[in-house]
Amino acid sequence: MVGFCQSRRVDMNKIRRMSWVRGVFVFLAVIVISGCGNKKDSETKKFTVGALHPEMNAFHSAIKNSVDKRAEEKGWEVISFTAGASAEKQLDQMENLIALGVDAILITPIDAKAIGVGVKRATEAGIPVYAIDRSTVGTPLNMTIQADNEMAGRQAAEGAVAFLKEKYGEPKGTVLELQGDMASSVAQMRNKGFGEHMAKYPNIKVISKPTEWDQDKFFKNTLDVLGAQPVDAIFSHTDVIGTTPILSALDQLGKKIKVGEKGHLWYGAIDGSPTGLRAVREGWQDASFSQPCTDCGLILDFVEKEVIKGETITTGPYLEEGALWSPAKIFEADNGLMMLLATTIVTKDNVDDDRLWGNQ
Repeated sequence: MVGFCQSRRVDMNKIRRMSWVRGVFVFLAVIVISGCGNKKDSETKKFTVGALHPEMNAFHSAIKNSVDKRAEEKGWEVISFTAGASAEKQLDQMENLIALGVDAILITPIDAKAIGVGVKRATEAGIPVYAIDRSTVGTPLNMTIQADNEMAGRQAAEGAVAFLKEKYGEPKGTVLELQGDMASSVAQMRNKGFGEHMAKYPNIKVISKPTEWDQDKFFKNTLDVLGAQPVDAIFSHTDVIGTTPILSALDQLGKKIKVGEKGHLWYGAIDGSPTGLRAVREGWQDASFSQPCTDCGLILDFVEKEVIKGETITTGPYLEEGALWSPAKIFEADNGLMMLLATTIVTKDNVDDDRLWGNQ
């Protein structure tokens, strides 16, 4: 995803002017927390995690539910905020969590670079920071857990190439890549996986258009590009946001044709959302590349291991029997530990698998 928000330039002057708002918020929060009972601290204080979600579409709601469920199983408290796609608001929310003194922070960054200011402040305050679905750029974290977005991009490229080979007898043609927000790490990795595989085929032309995860831009770019030239295939960085407007644009152009029928354009998208799986099931979408977002709460096991038990997380393969994303891999990335969960190719043959998050 999975994940999908517009990037915003962070106005630090505005954030400083809003500091009094945070002060009031924290003051009131402290009053509420301190007034919750008269038991001894050792009896009442729970391990508290702050969770910062970018927005609440189907994908990010699945991540939130996964985190909340895992925390409940551990008897932990979660303080959650949603930023409404605003990088500035997300940074302000992180400042609030730091002031509240939570034990750890989970974040899905809206802007991979801008959030670095907040991550550094949390680290200075002694609060470990972990990322879900997207990571930071240029700022170290304790750990990131996310789908292998390069794998998903590569899977999409392989699907498009296979379609073009069957259509023309050789790998040639034109593919429209509808990107997410290229300020986000997931869009960058999906683009990288897709682009590196497509670069092997010089006779395939790739037209890349950024959308900033905006439905209107998915619709307009599809309409404009396909209205101006022949296109054989479409790859979307998301089916949570992209599938509905893309299919609407194809319908308006008279090019919404089912898989297997004459004139069909190959269409594949990353996420495995309910919308995407429905489109695969109905024959409008060739494939979805599903993310394991309902297992992202697994990050709390590593928080527990590091923060509570004081143990070291080991790198290497990570196996979980029956999980679609297994085997995963843990390794040292430029900004800290990274755990990549495998993505699943979904076609009409396995679209009803109840392990897919879009079916849950």
